[in-house]
Amino acid sequence: MYDIEVRRTVPVVLDVDSDDAALLHDTVDTFRWPAQYAVDHAFQGEYVTTSKTTLDDETYDDVREKTDGFNGGLVQAARNKAAEASKTVVQRWKQAKKASKPSMTSPHAEYLFSDGYEVTGPETRRMAASHPLQDGRGVRHVGAGST
Repeated sequence: MYDIEVRRTVPVVLDVDSDDAALLHDTVDTFRWPAQYAVDHAFQGEYVTTSKTTLDDETYDDVREKTDGFNGGLVQAARNKAAEASKTVVQRWKQAKKASKPSMTSPHAEYLFSDGYEVTGPETRRMAASHPLQDGRGVRHVGAGST
């Protein structure tokens, strides 16, 4: 038996009010910075660091400090994105293909969901969000509030 992990990026439409929309955009903008910080750190020196654990040990505290306490789970997700992007570059090099240091420019964030649907933003502020469910059952709503 083989364990196969399949990952897919799926655009999800989130319906948020104007205050939460601003927070959501801020989260996406802030998410790119720790991801790029981890990539830049990974590419320092003679070897590219692709280990999530090593990148976490070497960047987590700095990122949290420089982002005024950006949500720890999102910092880890940004680090994971950086590690995966760095691994892809190293794999391409091993195949004698061209690849450059990744640049985290696309508007993207890994969202943390509490109870399956609540989006966690900066400073653990919870945003109200809803999204259509894949099985066509309609929209599942998420409560607003701060924690």
